[in-house]
Amino acid sequence: GYGTMEELLEMITWSQLGIHDKP
Repeated sequence: GYGTMEELLEMITWSQLGIHDKP
C-alpha cells in the first residue's frame, strides 16, 4: 500500500542506500 509508515520508511532507506529496485 501507499502512505503506510513501513512503505515510507522503506522508500527512505532505499533512497539513502541509493537503491531503486521498486517502482
